[in-house]
Amino acid sequence: MGYVLTGGRVWTGAGFERTEVAVRGGRIVSVSPSADRTGCTVIQLNDRLLVPGFVDVHVHLREPGFSYKETIRTGTEAAAAGGYTMVLPMPNLKPVPDGPEALQQELTAIGRDAQVGVLPYGAITRGERGEELADLEAMAPYVAGFSDDGRGVQSDDVMRAAMAEARRLDRPIVAHCEVNELLRGGCIHDGDWARAHGFPGICSESEWKQVERDLKLVEETGCRYHVCHVSTRESVALIRAAKARGLPVTCETGPHYLVLCDEDLQDDGRFKMNPPLRSRADREALIEGLLDGTIDCIATDHAPHSAEEKARGLRGSAMGVVGLETAFPILYTYLVQPGIVPLDVILDRLITRPRQIFGLRGGKIAPGEVADLTVLNLDCPGTVDPETFRSMGRATPFAGMAVAAAVDMTFVAGDPVWDRADRPADVTMTLTTKRQLTKDVWELTFSGDTAAIARPGQFVNVLVDGCFLRRPISVCDWAEGRLTLICRAQGAGTRRLCAAEPGTAFDVLTGLGNGYDVSRVTEKTVLIGGGVGVPPLYALARALLARGITPTVALGFNTADDVFYADEFAALGCPVRLATVDGSRGTKGFVTDLIGDEDYAFCCGPEPMLRAVWKLPQLRGGQFSFEERMGCGFGACMGCTCETKYGHKRICKDGPVLEKEEIVW
Repeated sequence: MGYVLTGGRVWTGAGFERTEVAVRGGRIVSVSPSADRTGCTVIQLNDRLLVPGFVDVHVHLREPGFSYKETIRTGTEAAAAGGYTMVLPMPNLKPVPDGPEALQQELTAIGRDAQVGVLPYGAITRGERGEELADLEAMAPYVAGFSDDGRGVQSDDVMRAAMAEARRLDRPIVAHCEVNELLRGGCIHDGDWARAHGFPGICSESEWKQVERDLKLVEETGCRYHVCHVSTRESVALIRAAKARGLPVTCETGPHYLVLCDEDLQDDGRFKMNPPLRSRADREALIEGLLDGTIDCIATDHAPHSAEEKARGLRGSAMGVVGLETAFPILYTYLVQPGIVPLDVILDRLITRPRQIFGLRGGKIAPGEVADLTVLNLDCPGTVDPETFRSMGRATPFAGMAVAAAVDMTFVAGDPVWDRADRPADVTMTLTTKRQLTKDVWELTFSGDTAAIARPGQFVNVLVDGCFLRRPISVCDWAEGRLTLICRAQGAGTRRLCAAEPGTAFDVLTGLGNGYDVSRVTEKTVLIGGGVGVPPLYALARALLARGITPTVALGFNTADDVFYADEFAALGCPVRLATVDGSRGTKGFVTDLIGDEDYAFCCGPEPMLRAVWKLPQLRGGQFSFEERMGCGFGACMGCTCETKYGHKRICKDGPVLEKEEIVW
């Protein structure tokens, strides 16, 4: 399919001009005032900016080895949402890509799941242990360069040998600079804030001292050398002087180092990263380095962790924050709008210089170029909300900060991989009626825009007291302008929601998750539910009946009080089989006793019930949705995942519905 992008301002590399861009076959075919629209979909840009796709030369995609934190798919979805069309992931994986066999595991996952371009790094040393060189020669054709990111190479001799070999192979050394003996158990910058609040500090010398050593080795070996996540004014000065001497040296810093400093710290894991947020003077030196060309790239160091790993404050949390989805909005709002850094400098460091340093494709909007493109909206006020991230990581120091811009669309080789208009709709809905089903379960009916809900099994987030509540707020049914939820009051947020009076308005994200696919049913289909997992099957039953399929409904409950909505299924004409604590063994026993010769199941309930159903030998297939997870309903997010043959999938984000054949239990 071809596209014509019209009505926008197109980046020329030296400014913007109003023109049309036509894309066919993955490439730009024309840039002209009036493009040929034959066979093309026309996209109206409405005065938005069209720029070449961003490049992030420093990300962590966590696969293989740490898919509970992030996967190739979720990380590159986050990249697309941030306007990035190419990312370069670091090698701190399991196994470490220190040779062709380990590297191939990563390359296979990239080829299968990547939504944007991905060019990985190989490790400098075996296992990133800093002792023995990795197989640099075997990896060189497949990597952007070599890095032991997360660890500084402590040995001068090992780094010298690595640089000599990297120069022979014409690949850069991409260095995490850190002197281990100077860390001294620190967790944040060794500055006034750390001393005032009693935290052990990480001194600036731990970074710049190794930069200083490496620059001497560069002078000796002639190796191309790139410094990761520069954070100190001393490092900026050293690199500036090295460039003045003509050394082949480049460097990067991150949005958080340019916008924040240690005065902004809170005792919260989302402020803990390595290197840490430094002083105001360091931040000012970084901005100066950005303006004078000392700093070549802005890289996010996107480093997702699980919610548990980031919930232990500054002392106990893992190092690392996410950044792919916030980089441009934050940079534009806090550097460009106040007049601190011109927009063309930001774009150069996100688009042009990264490609020049690493020899990457694209970077121009011109006929014949690969159509890696990003659409920027500079008039889109909003707030950084981690709950809307595509990444599995949620820890960002920018949470709650106002932004003035957004990434509206991203194209990779001419294919749209991100369109902000396709995000779940953010609407206001009004509570119209409510009725109590059991002592703690309520049926809530809302009026408002329901156009975004397209499939049974989708769910909604309701904003209560500043937090979006996820499961167990289950969509029971919807029609145009009307939405029915079943909500169990089991935490402060859900109790507040259930106590609301009719007429109360709530902000709601609608149409979340992929829902059930009713096209795969058989004549012997069974709907299996337990607890609050029962109501989402009601809309599904209606959808199946509309296709001429009458499903059997098998319901299991832990207590007799939880027998609600059974009569509604019977009223639809569905055969209902019921197990309760009174007559059977509740959800854990189980509804499997109720299954006869049915060969396809739609299931929604607690994980023990889903596991039992998943094992039924007669089921040739099925679709599973988790009723509730820890933290849901409290305004908390625990990053809950399910293991699949494609790696860990986030329950609320990559679903809520998972196919039977993809689950690994």
